[in-house]
Amino acid sequence: MSFAEKKKTTSIKTHWIYPIKPGNGARYKQIVNMVTAAIDAGELLPGDRMPTQRELAEMLKVDLTTVTRAYNELRERNLTQAASGRGSFISYQPDTLSHIDLSMNTPPGSAKILPLISRSLERLQSSIDAESLMTYHVGAGSAVERNAAVKWLKPLLGEFDSQRVVACPGAQTAISALLSLLTKPGDVVVTDELTYPGFISAARQHNLQIVTVAADEQGMDPDGLIHACKTYGAKVVYLNPTIHNPTALTISAGRRKAIAEALTAHNLTLIEDDPYGLLPDEPPAPIATLAPHNTWYVSTLSKCLTPGVRVAWVICPESTSWEPLAGVIRANVLIANPLMLAVTADWINSGAAMELLQELRQENAQRVALANSILPGKIISSPFGLHVWLAGEAGFDPHSLVHSAAKVGLGITPSYVFSPVGGVLSGIRISLGGARDLSQLTNALQRLNNVLKNASQPLTGGGYV
Repeated sequence: MSFAEKKKTTSIKTHWIYPIKPGNGARYKQIVNMVTAAIDAGELLPGDRMPTQRELAEMLKVDLTTVTRAYNELRERNLTQAASGRGSFISYQPDTLSHIDLSMNTPPGSAKILPLISRSLERLQSSIDAESLMTYHVGAGSAVERNAAVKWLKPLLGEFDSQRVVACPGAQTAISALLSLLTKPGDVVVTDELTYPGFISAARQHNLQIVTVAADEQGMDPDGLIHACKTYGAKVVYLNPTIHNPTALTISAGRRKAIAEALTAHNLTLIEDDPYGLLPDEPPAPIATLAPHNTWYVSTLSKCLTPGVRVAWVICPESTSWEPLAGVIRANVLIANPLMLAVTADWINSGAAMELLQELRQENAQRVALANSILPGKIISSPFGLHVWLAGEAGFDPHSLVHSAAKVGLGITPSYVFSPVGGVLSGIRISLGGARDLSQLTNALQRLNNVLKNASQPLTGGGYV
């Protein structure tokens, strides 16, 4: 019987087993390495039963004592455990697996960031009084910083007045400040059935009620939006229209126009959170360009450059003063970091920011393509996005899936994290930027693929992780 035929004779997983190669070191060591590699790749999961020693010896055409020595070493490393009368099983030892975070939407790291900061500081030394960067800056940002924001956002918004710009220490601060400005406790705000968890958290912190509106592949249903606002008296809407978090869908141009018309006709206010707006090679026009008097537009560098600089901007609606929003920000966090604002403006004006963005687009495209080539099921993705969405199939239990992924050293984000009210279709968001490089991402996605294969039937156990 051939090696391949022997692999098919057992229900135990054997796809990870390959022939022993002469000259590749001690045979028992090759077996140990074979098992270790299968665990690292997620091909062998905690609880999987190993072939008996005799079965593996026959498959590999080695002495039984060779396999016994290998199995003993695997137990000594805590990679396997023996159950009397039942055989050997893969054990759960988190320390044996490198943890790879597929749960946080962050851009892949760039070795250029720190050198760019260093060069910016050198330039700033000759153009700005260092003392001025180390003191309080009251207002919406300096003229240089606000003009840099206009330059950066021109591909999205076109030309606009820099007096509409308010600098913020991150988009989360901006969203919370806008809710504080635009609502009062007990008000209703409207959003998608699945939405950014940071918005959910901020809305609850402000004691707001959240009402959700169904969406299709084109985006939020405009008639449903109008109905929800009329029924519940809502005046504020929150949307993430481009590479939506978590579903990776982008609202179509036609649907953006219909939503803008609904905002204008019914005097509704939109918080348009657009962290991924610049990632597509041809960015879609924001709703803010279609309903400029009704929209507070939020843009951040966290998703298109790096989260470390903590710089975001709010573009106020036309004919609306920036001062009330700046006052709310001042009351909560005082100011955005002057040093980081100056560095960011330097990056934009020198062209360094656009170079980083172009590199990120290329890296994201490779990572998204990799995810689509490895993962099974209904994958929703944007060619240049930071994440993909895996829609749940029948029997798909996101609670247990998180638990199973954690056992193989992976962090993923399940659908219930994105649901303000619960009771929505299951699914998971898979963030692609947390892996160090394409090789590590391949390893992580292969592990996840094996977890998903084992989750094809309803999972048991698990819970919130």
